[in-house]
Amino acid sequence: MMRPLLLLAFLLVLAPVARAAEYHVAKTGSGSACTLESPCPAIAAGLAVAGGGDTLWIHAGTYVEPIDTDVSTISGGSSSETQLTISAWPGAGS
Repeated sequence: MMRPLLLLAFLLVLAPVARAAEYHVAKTGSGSACTLESPCPAIAAGLAVAGGGDTLWIHAGTYVEPIDTDVSTISGGSSSETQLTISAWPGAGS
């Protein structure tokens, strides 16, 4: 009886992590799925598809575009499991 409960507890802890996705924005992108293979060309497009718990990777480049800075329009939350993480792609700059 104890093992099924431990397994259930383990799966409940991992559930938010398993749902998290990674999205990509690159100046050379032309896709709308915002994947590594087909990145979105604009940060706003990446914000439109990313949600709470996801990571939005910004690849090297200069992005000149309006971004809605109203945090209520950006998916996320107050815990590390529900916050949207926006980060520079490793090696994309400082």
